[in-house]
Amino acid sequence: MNQNVKLRRLSELSYEASLTLWNEGFSGYYADMTRTLAQHVKYIGTANIQPEHSVVAVADGEPVGFVLTGLRRDGGRTLAWNGGTAVVPRYRGTGVGTAMMREAIRVYEELDAHAASLEAITANDAAVALYRRCGYAIRERVLILAQPKEPANKPLFPDGADGGRAGAGAYALRRAHPREAGRLPYYRGDAPWCSQWPNAADAEAALAADGSGETAGFALYKRSFGEDGTPRGVHLLQAGFDPARGDGREAAAFLLAALYGPADAPIRRTADNLPESSLAAKLLIEAGFETAFAQYVMELTVRP
Repeated sequence: MNQNVKLRRLSELSYEASLTLWNEGFSGYYADMTRTLAQHVKYIGTANIQPEHSVVAVADGEPVGFVLTGLRRDGGRTLAWNGGTAVVPRYRGTGVGTAMMREAIRVYEELDAHAASLEAITANDAAVALYRRCGYAIRERVLILAQPKEPANKPLFPDGADGGRAGAGAYALRRAHPREAGRLPYYRGDAPWCSQWPNAADAEAALAADGSGETAGFALYKRSFGEDGTPRGVHLLQAGFDPARGDGREAAAFLLAALYGPADAPIRRTADNLPESSLAAKLLIEAGFETAFAQYVMELTVRP
């Protein structure tokens, strides 16, 4: 790494300066990561980003790279998350990324974290290789899915609430606080960071209850609205179904149909970081959703 580059903390920058660094660092990235100041501040707060523990590289007085650190406690364990790593174009390939990652891991150790995780776009070979060199291992592949903009002219989920067996009375939809979904034994507490209910601002939960009132599955999601209050979109974060019941596909079709609404409703339907092998991902793909891109979930054991 260039000897003129020093490692500092994000807390030493103003929000405006950190936003400029974010937007410049992610320029030319695989997806458009540009943010406004309001979006940037909201992200830092809702994703539990800790500026005092996030690493910034500074060269000749100018910030040139960053690694954001998210932290939270879970069941007596401290979990760390890499909420974004980027280097401005003129300093890429100079070792800045490696130096920042190793410093971030040192911070995790100093904070007595048990484990750390991150998500990396599968096509970003350089980033994946960097994380591997720093000790991270790939755990699973997850998909970012979106329905094509042209609305369907048939039910999205034939077995669901918009026209099938499950919608005929096998299940009832129950709204719940996301915390309730988090207590279900098949909830993924190791899901990608922003798909976990404590880190998902404005998230809602829906449960599929059978005729006996037993919960067959859950969905964690967000809704967006226009200025006049009309629905604009539904974004699925996580879904799970009781593996002991044997009716996962039916419960999934019911929940997805209930959340995404009639096929001809003019809303944007998306899903984030669903495991490729998950039932929800399979049903969405069957319904015509397309993969915007895929990511690896990578993990590092900081201490046993």
